[in-house]
Amino acid sequence: MEIVNYFPGRVRLKINSLYKNKELTQIVKIYICELDGIKKAKANAVTGTIALEYDSNKLNINTIRDTILGIIRNDMYLKYVKEQYSSYLEEEEKFQAAKKKMLIFGSIYILYKVKQHFFGKFFINRNLSVLQAAALVTLIKGYPQLKNTYKKVMTYFPTDADKLLLVTGTLLTLSREGNKGTMLLFLKAFTDALQSFSKLQIERTLIESNIGDNSFVWYNHNEEEFLIPLKSLEQDDEVTFYDNETILVDGTVIEGYALVNNIYYSGQPELKKISYNDNVHEGMIVVSGKIKVKVNNVPKKIFKADVLLNNLEITKGVKRYQQRSIYYASTLALGSFVITGNSLAPLSVFLLMTPSATNVALNSGLANYLKLLMRNKIMLRNINTIEKIIHSRSIVFDKTGTLTNGILKIDDIEIYNNSYTPEEVLKIAALCEGNIYHPVSSALKNSANTNDILNTDTVYIPSKGILADYNNHRVIIGNENMMLDENIDIISAANFVNKENDYYIPIYFAIDNKLTARIIMTEEIENHAKEAIQQLKNSGFSDISIISGDLERNTLNIANKLNISNYEGNLSITDKQNVIYNKKLDETVIMVGDGINDSLAMKEADVSISFINNAYEETLLKSDCILLEKDLILIPKLINITENSYYRIQRNIDFSKNYNIAFGLLAMFGYYGPFSAKSLNTLNSIIAIINSSRISAKPTKIHNKNEVINYEIV
Repeated sequence: MEIVNYFPGRVRLKINSLYKNKELTQIVKIYICELDGIKKAKANAVTGTIALEYDSNKLNINTIRDTILGIIRNDMYLKYVKEQYSSYLEEEEKFQAAKKKMLIFGSIYILYKVKQHFFGKFFINRNLSVLQAAALVTLIKGYPQLKNTYKKVMTYFPTDADKLLLVTGTLLTLSREGNKGTMLLFLKAFTDALQSFSKLQIERTLIESNIGDNSFVWYNHNEEEFLIPLKSLEQDDEVTFYDNETILVDGTVIEGYALVNNIYYSGQPELKKISYNDNVHEGMIVVSGKIKVKVNNVPKKIFKADVLLNNLEITKGVKRYQQRSIYYASTLALGSFVITGNSLAPLSVFLLMTPSATNVALNSGLANYLKLLMRNKIMLRNINTIEKIIHSRSIVFDKTGTLTNGILKIDDIEIYNNSYTPEEVLKIAALCEGNIYHPVSSALKNSANTNDILNTDTVYIPSKGILADYNNHRVIIGNENMMLDENIDIISAANFVNKENDYYIPIYFAIDNKLTARIIMTEEIENHAKEAIQQLKNSGFSDISIISGDLERNTLNIANKLNISNYEGNLSITDKQNVIYNKKLDETVIMVGDGINDSLAMKEADVSISFINNAYEETLLKSDCILLEKDLILIPKLINITENSYYRIQRNIDFSKNYNIAFGLLAMFGYYGPFSAKSLNTLNSIIAIINSSRISAKPTKIHNKNEVINYEIV
């Protein structure tokens, strides 16, 4: 690799392996563009170079160079990237081909102008039938039904139907040495480029928002570690997990020890220590430590189905119009021939009414819709959900980690022994929690103001509490079950206000087997949760629910705080799925979740929403929409943007249809020749792109789904 030129923030690299390797060049370009800090990238396979514009505060030359060399040398990853981005690469190839045609036909047009200025045209090239034959080829490509019929006929001939059509049309047009005919070819290439560009915008945005099966793990072989794709693992393979990594397999620990968090596996933010011969499950997070795991099972990463455009009703409507357009055009063309008696008039009608602009209006509209969502920190993986979002009336939230942040705080301390103050109780509790990692422990240690040494000999009893010694006193901290097991009388707590139904959980504190205090803790609600719920109600959501694997009373507590009447607790992963299934029988359902215990419900829902930095990967794979920030206000914003954008896309498509019909009627009376007709048809596509850009404008206020919406007409 050679640095051709360099300036801080910009660099041009020459890479021998990219020379005349178009496929590798495209893959490297896609990969580099996804790096944080890369602003622009241009790759050229002809010269074997790649030019980059980057943020010098985030990246440096060495990092960029090492990254490129790493991807080039990893054949397995190259194959993976190629499979992952195949549709993008295909559309990119079409776009580049259209641009080349524009350049070629533009150059030929100029050459014809120069040649005819000095030498004129050969007489044979003035034949009108040649132009008509060339126009016929153009029409076959422009109308879906004509093209389908042509392809059926061409199945009997050993040749590529599309290439033959292209070559025939090009040769017929160029053989006339007609400047207008050449310009028609240029305009056709320009229209193709517009269509490919709008599709490419969608593909690019979906790549940016793609949360795919791109997990890698440290695979152990011959006492060395190799980073390989998760899907390459097999049963009995050995893999290593480090600090802050999510365990991606089900297996058994064969070496090392670690502290793991179960929040994404069980839905509860509970930590525990694991070591040799302990089982681990997909979704656990390594908080600290290092473990080597023997793989028992590699969970299959299954995307939520239906991530293409084909099933959109608006897409089907465009296709129906394109299928019928040949009949509309034929009717007007027949009328044109009757009225004018000119054989070129029907040709003008057909050229003008070619339905390509409706595709441009649809694709560019969807592209701008996706861009607008991205600017608002919303990524839509599954664009088909645009219509489901509009029709939704029911939304279901997971509780822990979604409506709440999983953090507990101390709200009150009730004292039952006047020998201790609340501050002393808090200090003793924090010291006795020692090295225990649990939301309750964290809340106690964060609230206590002490620098004393923590007790490391504490006995932790899962789901109950702890036993510890403090200055020769026996300390017990835990829930009601813990107190009952230790024969601690907690009846005296009834003399105080019972807050169990209003707060997260009461933590009892006993010294020397006597109840000393009760610590009341609350679960913190996410910022903007109340505002988001209210906006959803205002926008017409008639059914807002909470489902949780947490205790029923904890779920009720959050439901009351958010003024949500529908809630269910103590649910398993399949219970959550069944809730969504039953709701879907009556209405379109949105599910918002983050943990692995939400993954089946997310897959079942019509629309699933998660958070990119707060959700487990399996849940992300089942998500149609991913929020780039843990901000619940983005959910009503998604609804609002979708409703406005969809309406404007519809109006843009309608405009393109009406444009064709209106000018087709004028062409029927002989007002336009073939060249003008094709120019006007291309202008329709340009207007569609300009009109679609208005979708990116700031959306209006959130509407009530039950009210009639007066949108701005595009």
